[in-house]
Amino acid sequence: MRNQFNRVADMLTRAMGSPFALAAAALIIVGWATSGPVFQFSDTWQLVINTGTTIVTFLMVFVIQNSQNRDSKALHLKLDEVIRALADARNEFVLVEQSSEEELQARADEMAVVAEEVTNEAGHPEAGAAARRAGREIARKTAPPATVRARARSNGKGSNGKGSNGKRSEGKGSNGRSGGPEGSAPRSRRGTGDPSKH
Repeated sequence: MRNQFNRVADMLTRAMGSPFALAAAALIIVGWATSGPVFQFSDTWQLVINTGTTIVTFLMVFVIQNSQNRDSKALHLKLDEVIRALADARNEFVLVEQSSEEELQARADEMAVVAEEVTNEAGHPEAGAAARRAGREIARKTAPPATVRARARSNGKGSNGKGSNGKRSEGKGSNGRSGGPEGSAPRSRRGTGDPSKH
């Protein structure tokens, strides 16, 4: 029973993902829209397309989820076989997808350090930046959405060019006046010049 369902699900996902399925769906929508004047745009005319699309969408959710589950399981099995075949690979990564959030984050940090070492050995001009980007990408994929948003807000603070007191500090000397060098005297008022010219 399950094998037959898997075969039918694979056939449906391949068929529904083809260009012919998209063209058929577009033709159905066009045919339904052009038949509106014939049925005087009645409630029954609207109910037909609403009911049909709802049923198809509801059934395709289970079909697509079944295909994704099988593809994900097959991919994990292939990676597990690669880990088992490599002598330097660690066997604890075989079931890492079943680890907790804290364990996944610890693995991501560990892989970021390994990535930095690899980029250093390869002579990358910005090995640390590349490793940090890789670590952030791994953490973003493994962390829940709320944690990602919180990290983005915390990274955005302090990068707006303001000092610790919340005020801009560039362009000012020690006397608190802007534009002048440090310790320079204030400018003279207009109209005060050489007394001999008056």
